[in-house]
Amino acid sequence: MKTRSIILHYHIFKNAGSTIQWILEKNFHKSFSTLHETDIEGVVSNDEIILFVQEHPEIVALASHHFRLPSPSAPSLKFIELCLFRHPLDRIQSMYYYFRKLDNLADPYVEQAHKAGLAGFVEWSLEAQPYNVVNSQTCFCSTGGAYYFPPSSSHLKRAKSTLKNIKILGVVDRFDESLVVAEFFLRFIYRDLDLSYVRQNSANPSRLDLPERLNDMKIQCGDALFGEITCLNKFDEELWQCANQELDRRISHIPRFEQKLQSFRKRCEIW
Repeated sequence: MKTRSIILHYHIFKNAGSTIQWILEKNFHKSFSTLHETDIEGVVSNDEIILFVQEHPEIVALASHHFRLPSPSAPSLKFIELCLFRHPLDRIQSMYYYFRKLDNLADPYVEQAHKAGLAGFVEWSLEAQPYNVVNSQTCFCSTGGAYYFPPSSSHLKRAKSTLKNIKILGVVDRFDESLVVAEFFLRFIYRDLDLSYVRQNSANPSRLDLPERLNDMKIQCGDALFGEITCLNKFDEELWQCANQELDRRISHIPRFEQKLQSFRKRCEIW
């Protein structure tokens, strides 16, 4: 029986997921779909993923905020995980700017982002929704996103192991490099794949690079709060560093990578 390949995009909130979905839809059109739970905190089980794919033979790629690692396993189906990681403080700052763009003040995130400033938003999130701002990516890779208690070093170890086995791995602040790697390895399955893109749903209005964005966050939050949120996210920062190291390892196996990267960026400029 012929094996069918399915890309599963594990969409961690504010990790460039909207742009990834735009890319998948551009390449696969009606063969791309999303699969969500009605509850924002819900989870789409692996059995549900398998059933959906079996009932929709046209599907080549699926995306969801509600998928959880590890990926499904089923005869004649090969699931290709796609997941991006981000510096945890940069992700929190992006959440703040995203909610500031919205006008639904009935949403507590939107309300806090509008009235409290970045520092107030961080302080409120630490109290009201810590699972969204404290080692969230570590939990995503080790506990299925559950946050009944803070993750330990054993959870970080498990998260790193999970991360290294993700077939298509990306780092948000190295987005182009990540996509060049993805194109190189996916071309053996999808011959005409083109991952060039137009950035979607970019929340932070600045054009600063990552160190500058973090410094701006430190200024807005103050040394004490910035130090606290940094300490609380030490596992996520280490996981992000692990993602960078794994991305570097994969890049080292791609011939003429810099040439491919320049060509990719030229394709992006055409859009």
